[in-house]
Amino acid sequence: MQNGLKLRLSGTNEFETRVTVKTPVDSGEVEWSFKARFQILTDDLIKQGKVNIITDALLGVSDFEGIEIPDGVTPAELLALVRGRPDACPAILNRYRADVVKKNQGSSLLI
Repeated sequence: MQNGLKLRLSGTNEFETRVTVKTPVDSGEVEWSFKARFQILTDDLIKQGKVNIITDALLGVSDFEGIEIPDGVTPAELLALVRGRPDACPAILNRYRADVVKKNQGSSLLI
């Protein structure tokens, strides 16, 4: 392994975190957020083929702030909407990366 860094997972393979999205508008930007539930993509999942953080790691969204959600929208519809937003995808990727690295710091070994 390059640089001798090896990550080992401990505990659960899922985590929740808050994702903040900045949406450009004519007057600047609007900030909104939601709670995201992710699964950590393990080596076994990655070896199965090409993976996509947005579709494979993001399992659910909830607890929206700063954006109005119409009544009657199902959790599956919200997940599909968030996955399809070009402003949300970079925020999701950045939050996933940051939290997976942070989660693994205590169990990482330099070899």
